[in-house]
Order: sequence, then structure tokens, then C-alpha cells
Amino acid sequence: MKKTLSSLMLVAVFHIGMNAQWNLSRFDHFNTFTHISLPATNIAYAIGNEPMAGQSFLLKTTDNGITWDSLALNPSIDVFNVYDLQFRTSQHGFISGYQNQHPYLITSQDGGLTWNNITPDVNSVNPLLAVHFVNEELGFAASYNHIYRTDDGGMTWSDTFVDFDFTDISFYNQNVGFYSGYNQLTLEASLMRTTDGGLSWDEVLSDPDPNLFVNQFSTIDIVDANTIYTHLEFTGKLYRSLDGGETWNMFETPIEFTGITDFDFTSASKGHIVNYEGQIWSTQDGGINWTMEYATETGFYGPFVYLYDLAISGSAGFVVGSNGLIKRYTEGLVNSVDNTSTHSFEVYPNPMHHADELTIQLPKELNASSITLLNGYGQVIYSQGINQSGDRLTLPSLNLPSGLYFIQLNSSEGSIEKRLVVIN
Repeated sequence: MKKTLSSLMLVAVFHIGMNAQWNLSRFDHFNTFTHISLPATNIAYAIGNEPMAGQSFLLKTTDNGITWDSLALNPSIDVFNVYDLQFRTSQHGFISGYQNQHPYLITSQDGGLTWNNITPDVNSVNPLLAVHFVNEELGFAASYNHIYRTDDGGMTWSDTFVDFDFTDISFYNQNVGFYSGYNQLTLEASLMRTTDGGLSWDEVLSDPDPNLFVNQFSTIDIVDANTIYTHLEFTGKLYRSLDGGETWNMFETPIEFTGITDFDFTSASKGHIVNYEGQIWSTQDGGINWTMEYATETGFYGPFVYLYDLAISGSAGFVVGSNGLIKRYTEGLVNSVDNTSTHSFEVYPNPMHHADELTIQLPKELNASSITLLNGYGQVIYSQGINQSGDRLTLPSLNLPSGLYFIQLNSSEGSIEKRLVVIN
């Protein structure tokens, strides 16, 4: 364990875009964030995975990514692989996935503080790949060959078997919705539509791309009653309908090689896409032209940081990825705490023993207002405000057990972090 911790690399992320809209919200160099949900402008939820134990955890922000709080998931001790996350309001949320070789679906009514199990079929062996609730009562969940529907908030479910592999489900209202994935009969990427609340479905889009081993549509983004976007996984192909799914146009984006991982449109013309290569692109004309806004540093074997999920609401948004990276988007913001090689700080001793006092050399470039100590799961161990003058801060002995921790300096501009190893 000591050898593993000491051999972990510090990875730098830098901004190469032509604006300052993407700012560093979190970068712990360790965890992987795979899902982000933004139910309100200042409130977001992010699913993380601690790579050593394989345990998933949930972070929540109520100040647009300035600070993050750790929330416990049920079950808290078993490995829980998360496949989808939806908070339809700031309080009402759902997480689907796979736990102990069975599907798992949990819901919260209090902003993630407590969770209840509403798994449709506890005897199934397939994970729940997608979940979407239209309102408090009507919801859908999907595994590889099954689409589940509830009219009572998850208390009871109906089960429909389909020849389909699901990737995403999204509804505009209680009648009109879409699901995407792979049609097992035609062997093509397929997008299905319902106009009767999920009682029946019809195919409205397909793509038999001969260059792909598996053809499937991934993310669905319903902008309004007429405007719907989806994309062909592992490619840069983006599809748009302007008539509710009746007809479709395909745009080739600048994303090459690994393809688009996620996208989000806030109008029929304005949107963002992200890819595994650590790039964020934007369009102002519905996908015809694209501008790169941000990219992570690329090494000899590819990018150090991969981007997995994107959520934008109005002028605010987030992108999450590997190495504990969360980027915060604020339209029109000109100040950025972005480059970790410029805005950095020293922590010593490091590694430290449990009884040691910890000294922090505060960066001159960052007007830090508070300091937070987190464990490897993102849970807050210690926090205090910073109101002293000078460039050094000493923390008392915290008697920490052996392990990997993160010291986080927070300011009104964002947060920067440093890895801390405790050896007893």
C-alpha cells in the first residue's frame, strides 16, 4: 500500500482555450467522476469512484462548485457500480447501477441525505443502465433487454422485454419520450420514440455505420418539443431533429478517434460536447461549426485526464472526468483559477505521521478563504476558515489513520488541491 501511494503521479491540467469560461472546481488527482446532474443553477451532484476500493460516492454543491459536500450512498460498504444519475429537482434524485451482481436503483427525496431502494427486479442479473423520471410518479429504468415503467414513483413496476440494448432514456413530457441504443434485430444504432407515455414505441432513427463493431446511439438531449439531439457512440457524428423526431440531420463534429462522450444543448443552436481526449467544444449554430474551449494536457500515450460527463443549465455547468477533475462553467466569467502549475501550494511534512502538525505554504496568487481536508472518498475530515495574514498556516495534529488524503484551498474563484500521504 505504501509503495502504491508513493508512486502515484501529480498530473497537471491546463487551459488552452480562447476564453476563461471553464474554471477549476475540483482536481484531487485520484478519484474518477463519471456522472454529473445539475437540477438547478447553483446545485449539482457528482458521482465519484475511489479506484483502490472500487467504491462509489456522491458529492453535492450548493454554491455552483465553489465547495463540495460528501453524501453517503446506500449500501455504504459494498461495491456499487453506478450507470446513471438523475436529479429531476434539487431534492428528488435517482441513481441506477449494479451491486452484488444484481441491478440496483435508489431514490432520494431530501437532496441525497437518505436513500430508498426501488429496484424494479431484484432477481435480475443485468445492471440498470438508464433511469429517467418524468415527474414524481412516472418513471422508466432500462437494462439490456428490459424497459421498466412505474406510475407510482417506483413502488410497483411493469416489465417489457425488447430486442434492444439501452444507453439512455429521456422524456419531454409525460407522453413524449425517446430511448437510444442498439437494435439487436437490425444490428444498427437505433433511436425509439413514444407518444403515449411509454406504452408503445416506434423507431425514428437508425445508423448502420459499417466502420463500427457495435453501432449504438448514446446520449439523448431534448431541448424543446421540436429539438432533439443524439450521437453515434465512438464517433463524432451528432444528429439533430427540428420536428420532434420526424426527420434528422447529421453533423460531423471535430471529435475524432475516441468520439463524443457526452453533450448538452441549452437551445436549438447553442451547445457543448466533450470527448475522452479531454476536450470541450462549443457551437453557436446547432452543430455546423465548433470552437474548442478547453483541453487537458496530452502525453505520449494519450491524454492524462479523460472527460466523461457534461451538464449545463443556462449560464452555469460542469464537466467531470478522471483524476478527480471537475470543471465549472460560468458564462462571461473572466477570472480563472485554472492552471494548477501556476496556482499551487506546498504541504509539509508529506508524507506525514499521524501525530505530526501540518504546515501549509499558502499561494500568493489565491486569496484562500477556507481549508478542507478530505479522505480518498471525498469525505470532509477537517475544515476551517482562513482569516490570518501571512503565507503559512499550521494545522494541529489530527491523528489521521494511514492513507491518502487531499488538502483543499477554497476561494471565491474556485479550489485547488494537494495530495497528502499519512504513514503510521
